[in-house]
Amino acid sequence: PVLDLAFPVSRRVMGSRAVSSQPMEVVLYAREFLRGLAVTGTLGAGKHFPGLGEGKLDSHHDLPVIKKTFARLWDEDLLPYRTIKRELPMIVVNHANYPAVTRDRLPASLSKKWISEVLRRSLAYKGLILSDDLEMAGVLKAASIGEAAVEFIRAGGDLCLICRQRENIENAFEAMIRECERDSKFRRRVGESALRVTTFKTKAKRFRSPATPSPETVGNLKRQLWEFSEQIRFERLSSAAGFGAGR
Repeated sequence: PVLDLAFPVSRRVMGSRAVSSQPMEVVLYAREFLRGLAVTGTLGAGKHFPGLGEGKLDSHHDLPVIKKTFARLWDEDLLPYRTIKRELPMIVVNHANYPAVTRDRLPASLSKKWISEVLRRSLAYKGLILSDDLEMAGVLKAASIGEAAVEFIRAGGDLCLICRQRENIENAFEAMIRECERDSKFRRRVGESALRVTTFKTKAKRFRSPATPSPETVGNLKRQLWEFSEQIRFERLSSAAGFGAGR
């Protein structure tokens, strides 16, 4: 399971996937969500690093361009990641572009600046770094599936997500093999991530799922989650319409 830590200024894109427009509220919700996952023996991941809440385009279909300065991103979108980085076993990097930070047109998922310099060095993040789905148009407008996989790893990522087409998985794998054979520096970078993934898997063995819940329990949980989601949606709609508390 993944948890959106977005600072959701753009409701049209993120909607109810982002839990709050206040960074510290996001931290509160994220911690409780992660605790709940841990009880069931499930690992969670935070996304979409470094922050997708102000994107006006859906990265499934296009490349969002977010023009915030690094200072604002640090204080707002990155605050949840900075605060609970030790509680997030995995972080997913998005396919949005941040021209005020990187001075290029690449998505964050292919950016050494975001992955190696900011996430690994500035935030000192020690967990696994995953790409968002590399079959999304937000990244495929910048590179082929094979190129995207290579450049994500080269930028400092650990695991490429390719979620639909087997052919794309095979193409990405073959592209990385070719690059390992051609470039010794890239081969060392792959080795670093392979070791990190292996170590992660060993440590994660302690997360063992309890007995499978009954269909009745699953049904009750689904209903409670739906009711919670509807309550949040109603409160947001009421607030937007000016029917909040005190009115």
